[in-house]
Amino acid sequence: MVPIWRELVYLKRTKSYATSIHFDTLFDIGQFDNYWLTSRPNNNMHSLKNIQPSELRPLFDHYQLNLKEVDINNAIPYSFWGAPEAGRFQSTLYAREDTPIHSLLHEACHFICMSPQQRQADSHDAGGSALIENACCFLQLVLSDHIPNFNLAIHMHDMNTWGYNFRLGSVARWFYADSDDASQWLIHQNIIDNQFQPTWQLRSQP
Repeated sequence: MVPIWRELVYLKRTKSYATSIHFDTLFDIGQFDNYWLTSRPNNNMHSLKNIQPSELRPLFDHYQLNLKEVDINNAIPYSFWGAPEAGRFQSTLYAREDTPIHSLLHEACHFICMSPQQRQADSHDAGGSALIENACCFLQLVLSDHIPNFNLAIHMHDMNTWGYNFRLGSVARWFYADSDDASQWLIHQNIIDNQFQPTWQLRSQP
């Protein structure tokens, strides 16, 4: 099955989504967000409770990332915001069973989008500009369809629920209508291709 969002790649690339008003006429965002949710047993945040680490590791392996599980009663090492948010030190991700998948992916994407010099530094603070932060958000959404029992609509729902904030409001509106700078940066860095698919490459430029 072709993921729903790829049907709108043409709209994005040809700029026909340019305004939020036009965007709303093209695409009912509520229906999109609810497409997968209607078949879910509940609307709980997706975490390592319902997405097994074994289902994430093939994706992380592409980027030489390791995933280390932490006992639910322990603090998460190197978590910038504190539990249940994921932690990262160099190429190792740390998570508990209550860590949201979106948080794990976001930390992974910071590692992917770092310069080689940053990646070698002993720091759990990714730093970077607002553009790179947006690129991480875009990339984590692109990676959604490469995780079993997960997809773009569920990911957007979880990010909205968690409180990700974008100028146009919802995650979906930002992704389709206001993320050109992020997607073009990722293409320039050869992290995604012109069809918005992952190249499975780490950023290699300074």
